[in-house]
Amino acid sequence: MIIYIRGGGSVPGGRYRRCSSDRLYSPSPPRARVASFADIPQQPATMPIEDSGSKPDFSDDEKKAIKDSWSGVYSEYESTSSEILIKFFVDNPSAQDFFPKFKDLDSEEKLKSSTAVRWHAERIINAVNDAIWLLDEPEKNAKKLKELSEKHAVQLNVDAKFFKVLAEVILDKVAEKNDGSFSDSARSAWEKLLTYICISLKVAY
Repeated sequence: MIIYIRGGGSVPGGRYRRCSSDRLYSPSPPRARVASFADIPQQPATMPIEDSGSKPDFSDDEKKAIKDSWSGVYSEYESTSSEILIKFFVDNPSAQDFFPKFKDLDSEEKLKSSTAVRWHAERIINAVNDAIWLLDEPEKNAKKLKELSEKHAVQLNVDAKFFKVLAEVILDKVAEKNDGSFSDSARSAWEKLLTYICISLKVAY
């Protein structure tokens, strides 16, 4: 990349000189300060949701960001949970095959009117809520998530790939509910939380 620097001092007319982007020179002594990455405002690093590897740890700030952004979601948990699960099934109809009671719900309207869908959706959002409030008790959190993993692996035979897909729907809903207040640091914290949950849900597979 070529960067042009406006000249001064001995450079007639304040003309621009060209130089490479890896080193910046002033047109005449004294030398200009070399630009560095420290001069560039850094955005909080984000990570994609993963379902394998090591479980992430959480800072106090990340825990606070998760809980603060969750409050607006969980305060309307009945409607929000249904929206999440219905969106998931509409986008991934093959996932319904793992739940016999959902197999005949072949339209969005049928999904919305199903009490079984609402009941299951509430179980999902309550599981996320438990995982959030047990972040300070990792042993209890691991135990509850392991039980869910065993149920989905042994009883329901759910394909584990769908955990990550559902997690992405949950993240989109959290971002939507928080609208303009969902910062990059909050998103990063949520990506870590959902990674933690997805990895935990695969322990029985």
